[in-house]
Amino acid sequence: MLAAVLGTSAMALPLSAADLARLEAANRALLAPLAFDHADDWREASMRAVCEVVGAESATFYLPGQERLVAYTGLDPQFGDLIEPFTGAAWLGGGTSPDPILPLFHRALVRRGVEVWNMHTADHLLGGGGVAWRSMFHDEVLRPLRAGDTHALFVARPEGSYMLGTHTFHREPDPTDHLPALRVLLPAFKAGLDAHTRLRASRAALDAVSEPLAAFSADGAPLHRNGALEALLAADPEAPHVEVALAALAARLRPLAFARRADAPAVTPPTAEARTARAAYALRAALLPAGALGHGEAFLVTVEPRGLAAALPSADAVRQSLGLTRREAEVALLVAEGLSNEAIAERLFVSTHTVRHHVESAMAKLDLTGRGREAIAARLLAG
Repeated sequence: MLAAVLGTSAMALPLSAADLARLEAANRALLAPLAFDHADDWREASMRAVCEVVGAESATFYLPGQERLVAYTGLDPQFGDLIEPFTGAAWLGGGTSPDPILPLFHRALVRRGVEVWNMHTADHLLGGGGVAWRSMFHDEVLRPLRAGDTHALFVARPEGSYMLGTHTFHREPDPTDHLPALRVLLPAFKAGLDAHTRLRASRAALDAVSEPLAAFSADGAPLHRNGALEALLAADPEAPHVEVALAALAARLRPLAFARRADAPAVTPPTAEARTARAAYALRAALLPAGALGHGEAFLVTVEPRGLAAALPSADAVRQSLGLTRREAEVALLVAEGLSNEAIAERLFVSTHTVRHHVESAMAKLDLTGRGREAIAARLLAG
């Protein structure tokens, strides 16, 4: 993979085996937003990998559309938190900054199509004469860190600008140092941003669907669950049974994606079922085309509850209608949901001995001789 990415740029770089390994790792990290559950985890991995390439101690990653525009690694939080107020408005394509030089610099980057830069590049775009080192941002953020040796990847898009910048402490900036290596990483950075943007749009679309859905990559890795599925699982005390079934189905789906890439005959995706005390869940998969949730194929699994048990009454309703104490009512409801004494003790933060006492007392008041959850549930529902 690396040889194709390097192209002729590699000819100008004196690359050792260790350099090639670091470049390969950075390319893989930048290309892999789908390998992480959260964008911030991808940002952290990418920043660390690029820092290894250029020998930097810290980095920042601007990603529009996230709760935090700027993520950083290797920086004291008190300095990291200063960055966004200075640069946020400029990098989103409008607004003001405490430092008037930063919007000018951003506009120059966009206008000139500059996608790899360092402080010398910044100074040149601002007219030269050391302006970049006399800015408020440099004096109040970079200078206290002695982090004037800054190199960055920069991609401007309509929704805002994306940037991964690295900072090396206690070193004077070099006019050419590390820029060739960053140019090698630029295609992977752009491709990773494309995958992230498509995944973010797809996740938003899935979240708008009322049907419970889970998305998996062609390798069987989880990509996203919509809010409907999260709510469905949160309501079932035995949701781990459904989790196991989802993971097993995802593993069974992997050969189908491989077969499709190999132009094999079409195969109907398998189905699965998970059962809990609350419901039986039918799991149905569909193979999505390449690009729907990233670079390659993906799977969408629908989770349909069938035979969902009637909702049990509240503890207060049970207490009032059946003459139980509040704790007896709580324990009886948890037994009806299928929880063991040990699980109930953990849920209520009491001992198993205390749970056993309340179970026996509740069963006596309900005139039940056994612990069958179906019988208990029926009695609680009957009131």
